[in-house]
This record gives sequence, C-alpha cells and structure tokens, in this order.
Amino acid sequence: MRLVALLVVGVMVLAVGGVHAQTGTPPPGGILLFEDDFATYSRRWEEKRSPKAAVRYQDDTLNARIVSPGAFAWSVPDFDAPLVDYSFQVEVVFLDGSTDSWAGIVLGYTDQDRFFALVVDPAGAWRWLQHDAGEWLDLTPEDAEPVERDPGEPLLRLRVDIRGDQLTVWIDDLESGLVMVEPESVRGTFGLIAQAGHGYVEVAFDNVMVTSLTGARDS
Repeated sequence: MRLVALLVVGVMVLAVGGVHAQTGTPPPGGILLFEDDFATYSRRWEEKRSPKAAVRYQDDTLNARIVSPGAFAWSVPDFDAPLVDYSFQVEVVFLDGSTDSWAGIVLGYTDQDRFFALVVDPAGAWRWLQHDAGEWLDLTPEDAEPVERDPGEPLLRLRVDIRGDQLTVWIDDLESGLVMVEPESVRGTFGLIAQAGHGYVEVAFDNVMVTSLTGARDS
C-alpha cells in the first residue's frame, strides 16, 4: 500500500440528532464495560479544531468534519481497563462527503504512531489497517468481501468481536469477515477514526458499547 503523509488529529467522530433511535445490546452473557451515547457533554472524548479538521460535541453527539483530502482524525476515550476477549460496537453515520472516505474503530492504541484500525466505507467494503511510525499498512485479508448495502443509507452498524487470536467483523448485524491477530496487539486502548477520501467528509459515531466476551455465548 502506498504510504501517504496524513494529518493526525486526536479526535473522535460522532453523529447527528436522530441516531440515538437504535441502540445496540451486549452479546448474550457479556458484561458491559463501557458505553457512551453522547447524550451528555461528558468530555470523555477530546474536541479538536484545525484548518483541516474540526471535531465537536453537537446535538448530543460528537461530530467530525475533515476538509483536507487524505487527512484522518481519531480519538480515544478516558477509559483504561484491561481488555482480553471483548466486543466493540458503534453506529457510524456518513453525513456528507466523498464516497471513498472511511470510518471505523481503533484497536490496540499505544500512541499516535502505533495502533490498528478496522474501517469501512459507505458501500460496506472493510479494511484492516496498521498505523506504524506514520505509515499505513494494509493488512486486509485477501478474501475480504464487502457487505452489499445501499451507500446512500447513512447509518451503518459496525462491530468487532475479539476472542483469542480471532477478530470477527460484523457490518449491519451480518458476519462479514475474520482477521487473525496477535492477541496482545489489540488489548490496549480503543477509539474511533475517520479519513477523508479524494474530497471532504463529515462522519458521525454514536452508541459506542464495549462488552467483555469472557463467558459470553456467540451471538
């Protein structure tokens, strides 16, 4: 994958009013570890503003607008607890912008130069990426297939279940792929991320839930 110099903004990306209508539920038997529907201005996620990206709480959500092509922005919350087997789910809303943009989940966040990301575009194509020393490495399995969905539908439900060395991808409640991982590499801090494609993008996330899968049944 060609490496591109990208804007790094410590940021979170979240939704317009009306997204709260659909709230996820933990997998059967799972213990809820973290939840945020952004109904209150908790300041758990950092707001940022720069010439290329702005992120702010708005209408009970945290909204991000990235105006520079290729720039990306992320945020991690003030949550610090050991994660072993767990599920992370979020509602992603593509509000406006270029259709080759993407948004998704940060996993194993060590610092701004080292983390993984499971991302999806409005059409349902997903990628597994590693950000290492300012470079993006595309680790998407060769057999990864997009989920058939209407790219005009702004709300997309994204979930990952991590059990041992297996990361299962769910898009719109459909099992969509499997990634083999080093368990220790995805047990660190989590977060959310978005990147503009060839134009700008405005993305929103809502209804974040992190659930322990220790002792939980498969859903």
